[in-house]
Amino acid sequence: MDKVAASPNSQNLTERGISIGLITDLPFWELGNGQNARIQELVRFLEQHSRFTLYYLGNEPIPYPKAVTLTPDHIKARLKNAKHDLIIIERLHLDWVLDFVPKGTESYLDALDLLSDRFRAFQAFNRPCNALSFDEEVTRMSKFDKVIFLQHEELEKVKRTIPSERLICCPHPVKPQKPAIMRKQVEHIGFLGGPSWPNIDGVQWFHDTVMPLLGKLAEKCSAQGAFIHSPFSIFSPRLKKGSPIACLASYYQTVDIAFNPMLYGSGLKIKTIEALGHGVPLVTTRWGAQGLMEGANRCFLIADTPQEFAKAIAKLASSFSLRRQLSQNALKMAKDRFSAKACFNSLLQI
Repeated sequence: MDKVAASPNSQNLTERGISIGLITDLPFWELGNGQNARIQELVRFLEQHSRFTLYYLGNEPIPYPKAVTLTPDHIKARLKNAKHDLIIIERLHLDWVLDFVPKGTESYLDALDLLSDRFRAFQAFNRPCNALSFDEEVTRMSKFDKVIFLQHEELEKVKRTIPSERLICCPHPVKPQKPAIMRKQVEHIGFLGGPSWPNIDGVQWFHDTVMPLLGKLAEKCSAQGAFIHSPFSIFSPRLKKGSPIACLASYYQTVDIAFNPMLYGSGLKIKTIEALGHGVPLVTTRWGAQGLMEGANRCFLIADTPQEFAKAIAKLASSFSLRRQLSQNALKMAKDRFSAKACFNSLLQI
């Protein structure tokens, strides 16, 4: 493919005439979910840098006027006629789409994280998750021309099986936002996340073991986002259940301290990056800081026990200068490491 081999340094993909299609069945426009946020940012980037087509295999109406709604019966003809240079498939569960990608078209998998790691983590906490071994996962991944990961740690694991030149690390980007004027007195301590088991169990742990140690600060805690749809009755008057959010930036304008009490999971935690990008002082666990540990206690605080977590929140609540310093450091980290260019630039090398 001579067109794909052209130098990326002087022109973006649009100028080079590169055509990219992205296929997903996920309602990624819904806020409060990490994988949705990831697809939103990737779509935004590809729209700006290539001749881009979004294909949707789901059943919901999609709020993207130029999106193409596909059914399995029409995939082959549609992709053949589109003549894309590259097809990006969102998540491994859609690997069956590869059967319909025309010969000569590059295929990338946006893996997000290792599902086999996720399965082991869920299994340790007796939570349901589709069983998948590492060997089976990399076998399915190897059918793609290239595989995209969110963090280097997972890429390194796969590199033993799939050649490194077929692996790309594209972290989740966030555009640093000007933080709200920082209040001297903390009014809102917030969690934002979707209704996944790690989020549910993490907030349960926070509710049951951390909040009793917070005293009056417990009254300022809330959980918001898609998490509101959780079927579990883990809330009490001590943990307010926020309404669904319409705008991520507006939500973080109201938060004085963010908390991410993850106890398990896999991959880079997008909610952690979003808090950093909005300059919100954050307390999280080592699970919540996976892939970001160089920022521990400089851009955010790490706490793994209820006592440590409560102490960290109280420390932030009582120190305006510490919150301001963490906010400044977090914004710098987001600017240096998580701009769209820094995260997705390797996609421009096709």
